[in-house]
Amino acid sequence: MNHVITEALAGRETLYNPDSEHDSCGVGFIASIHGKRSNQVLRYGIDSLCHLAHRGAVDADCQTGDGAGVVTQIPYKVLAPEVKRLGHELFQDSDLGVGFMFLPHDNAYAQARAKAITEEVITKRNLFLFGWREVPINFRVLGEKAQSTMPRIEQVLIGRPWGMTDVEYERRLYLSRNEIEKRAAEANIKHFYIPSFSHHTIAYKGLMTSSSLEKFYKDLANPEYETALCVYHQRYSTNTFPTWPLRPAIPHGRPQW
Repeated sequence: MNHVITEALAGRETLYNPDSEHDSCGVGFIASIHGKRSNQVLRYGIDSLCHLAHRGAVDADCQTGDGAGVVTQIPYKVLAPEVKRLGHELFQDSDLGVGFMFLPHDNAYAQARAKAITEEVITKRNLFLFGWREVPINFRVLGEKAQSTMPRIEQVLIGRPWGMTDVEYERRLYLSRNEIEKRAAEANIKHFYIPSFSHHTIAYKGLMTSSSLEKFYKDLANPEYETALCVYHQRYSTNTFPTWPLRPAIPHGRPQW
């Protein structure tokens, strides 16, 4: 096949090299060069992700995919009202930190223990705990396998202490995430995973096809969801079976403009 393609391209100037052809995950990046937040950036990202369906596989149920996800800036217009609903006020939007949590799906005690550990670590590291938010989802778009293993999906909303810099705040959140995961492992809490824990970025991802991501996470269909960047990822499962914790790896931290 490569020989045929090479012959067809003979004499043509092109960047394509058939010898470099290989299967892999589909990854892309959309950003506003001016750093301006808008819903359009998210729309471009999700639309691009849907065009990467060929980069993933589908299970025998024809609905469970290898996994798909996006990482964006934290959508303040969506989540700031949730802080107010919990009885708190933000001094400025960037004070909001969000932990995206995949809690154990089949064990109420393990869920409660994981949340207790999370709250203990946040308090220990002198961060404000605003409360928990159950992420709005539509589980009906998932395949049978994805539904049967779906975690309980919640967000923990966190506040920055007065006078703390952006760098120190992000560092404190990063260390909190590491400690939460370590303590959960020591407590033998199974099926617990943290997709993102930051005050800059947030990850929405799961065991689904790229076209199902927006349908599953209702936040992504909210016109108030604004971001200046969107990294999108369609996973191509190679040497591992698809599971919720093995969803696309999303970078943690602050985007560099």
